[in-house]
Amino acid sequence: MQEVVWGSRFRVHHRVVDTSRAGRILLAGDAAHVHSPAGGQGMNTGIQDAMVLAEALATTCTSLKLLACVPAFRRRLAWRLSGLVYR
Repeated sequence: MQEVVWGSRFRVHHRVVDTSRAGRILLAGDAAHVHSPAGGQGMNTGIQDAMVLAEALATTCTSLKLLACVPAFRRRLAWRLSGLVYR
């Protein structure tokens, strides 16, 4: 028999946020859920979150292309994106 020189406990944790969106804040990957590394799915679920988010943003951007033809919308969008509306 050999003497144990170093030992530790391993506890499985599984946590998921109630909602992945709070106003303009989006949570994905490890910020949204924690899974046990034993199943090897932690990184996979984070990548899946990013893919779903990218698809949703791409769909939204496609709707914005139509609005971009309206000068009033373009002006308001430019002000909002520049942050000048928050003075």
